[in-house]
Amino acid sequence: MEMEGVIRMKKEYTGEILYQEKMYEGCYRMVIKTDEDLLRTSQPGQFVHVKINQTGDPLLRRPFSIHRIDLAQGTISLLYAVVGKGTTIMALDLPGKKVGILGPLGTGFSLPDTKPHHVVLIGGGLGAAPLLFTAERLVEKDIQTTVILGYADKHRAMLEGDFKRLGVKTYISTEDGSVGNKGYPTEVLEEMISSEKIDAVLTCGPEIMMHKVAIICEYAGVNAWVSLEEKMACGVGACLGCVVRIRDEAGSHYEKACKEGPVFKASEVIFHEN
Repeated sequence: MEMEGVIRMKKEYTGEILYQEKMYEGCYRMVIKTDEDLLRTSQPGQFVHVKINQTGDPLLRRPFSIHRIDLAQGTISLLYAVVGKGTTIMALDLPGKKVGILGPLGTGFSLPDTKPHHVVLIGGGLGAAPLLFTAERLVEKDIQTTVILGYADKHRAMLEGDFKRLGVKTYISTEDGSVGNKGYPTEVLEEMISSEKIDAVLTCGPEIMMHKVAIICEYAGVNAWVSLEEKMACGVGACLGCVVRIRDEAGSHYEKACKEGPVFKASEVIFHEN
């Protein structure tokens, strides 16, 4: 099965924070009321660039994967960890605060339209963020979907209930075995791929995990796509701070994760650790 990314035009919108949900210490899910046009044009795998403060401090916007779209409620959800000044401010934001949203940005996943297809989503840590939106769209299309989530321990494990409410088979792995399977999500994928027919694998998370997914899928002859988590300053392809090395017939070239990505075919990506 071949799938190509989808690109949508970017536009700036205003959003209003409705509420925040603490997922675990230092990790939050923010739900923002915003324009219907942004919600309807967004595709799984794309991201938005959020202006935290109208005062310009911090100056740069922050990129976030689109975690969930709720057309009925008119909301977009973002999942984030507190790692710096911008996200520290976000964690303190109260309902009613206005934020600026540029998006949807980048190239997302194009999903199959017809059955039978079996798509496996595999996420590590916060890399699970864009997979909820992806799973919702797959379920809407009545596509068989399996989700594999990997975390360090039970204290960081999240989203299992969200995926199970969609009715998709969900596996949890933790490095210490405190919940679910002990080990890594790629080990679950290896077992599954040897015993079931899988048409595509979509993944987001730590680079070492995505590289392993790419190797497993290439060996098994299964198409795989990775959503790269590169540092993005401008988000629109101007600053060249998020370039990714891509294989081609001449050897390789560079593409921008914020524009040509963040979704790339796994077999084409030359990972940093190579």
